[in-house]
Amino acid sequence: MNSFSFDFSFLAEGFTARDILEQKINAVSFSDDKDAFYVADLGDIVKKHIQWLKALPRVTPFYAVKCNDSKAIVTTIAILGAGFDCASKGELMKVAKNHPNAKLVLRIATDDSKAVCRLSMKFGATLKTSRLLLERAKELNIDVIGVSFHVGSGSRDPQTFVQAISDARYVFDMGAELGFNIHLLDIGGGFPGSKNFMLKFEE
Repeated sequence: MNSFSFDFSFLAEGFTARDILEQKINAVSFSDDKDAFYVADLGDIVKKHIQWLKALPRVTPFYAVKCNDSKAIVTTIAILGAGFDCASKGELMKVAKNHPNAKLVLRIATDDSKAVCRLSMKFGATLKTSRLLLERAKELNIDVIGVSFHVGSGSRDPQTFVQAISDARYVFDMGAELGFNIHLLDIGGGFPGSKNFMLKFEE
């Protein structure tokens, strides 16, 4: 699909997103329009953004474009002042062009045994390997400015963040020993957003 259209509807008092969905289904069933559609509550995005700012005022959220790259959602998030996380070449081209003086972030492995979706089995360097990578980056004159980790989506143990941040602090110190000015910490994603999840976002 090269292009798509979207429209906004403001719900009157007493109406829900389900009401809008049922109206759309009824309208489509009496027309020749066979295209797929979805209904998104942009107000919920705004609420979750405010919730984030209250719980983590010093942490700037970056939206994973791979989750949903529709114009309405991306525009809403951009207006809110959030950043964007790109996981593919196509996504990257939507945000910025490549440049030869890129600043790099070192991803470290974490304990994600309590997560629903485990990522450290495939991604991230151990603390020992991190030292070797930093030394190699120094030899190649590559600027490493940050450390990132991801405790896995749907993690049920807040203490995994505590340990991951402690490990990141260790890598910060290793970088300083080698002359790097590491000043950025990416705390990953996978934070609970569903109301029926066993762990609240604030926890």
